[in-house]
This record gives sequence, structure tokens and C-alpha cells, in this order.
Amino acid sequence: MANSIRGRAKVGTNGQTEVRLLINHPMTMERVDPATGQRQAAHFIEELTAVHKGETVFSALWGQAISQNPFLAFAVSGVEKGDVITVQWRDTKGETDSAQIAVA
Repeated sequence: MANSIRGRAKVGTNGQTEVRLLINHPMTMERVDPATGQRQAAHFIEELTAVHKGETVFSALWGQAISQNPFLAFAVSGVEKGDVITVQWRDTKGETDSAQIAVA
């Protein structure tokens, strides 16, 4: 799922940097196909992390209750304009994606 992460980060007046992400992912729950009766496995993001200068500044473990194409916002201290925050996720099928977000 390359290029599934869109985001921006901006230093606020209070010194905190707000990071906003939109992730394109189906985030489906385990279900039974009504046409075939076959069970379909859940497919959702299990782990999401944000790293700044080699240090994890945000981490989340998600379950199947997170909505499709999730939006996420969080604040980080100690980030300056021009820095880069790397965001990455891993899902239940082992798929991954990452993006580098430049701080404005």
C-alpha cells in the first residue's frame, strides 16, 4: 500500500508541533461473505509509530474497531521547523508503509 499516508506537521505558537495524518486503508473486521459463507479475515493496521531524530515520539496499537481511512492528530514537543517526522504502519497482512513529513 505505497503512498497511503498523507500528513502535515506545523509548529504552533505554544512550541508544540501538531501532526495531522490521513491514512488510506480499508480497516475491515473479520466477517462472513454472505454469498459464499466463507469467513474473511480481518485486515487492519495493528501498529503505527512516528519517529523524530531516531526517537519514537508517538506509538499506537490499533484493533479492528478503527474506522476505514483513519485520521489521526497528535502534538509533539521539541520539534523545529524544517525537521522531518517519519510515520510508519504495519497491518494484519504484514503490509507496511511509511512517509516522511517535513515540519512547517
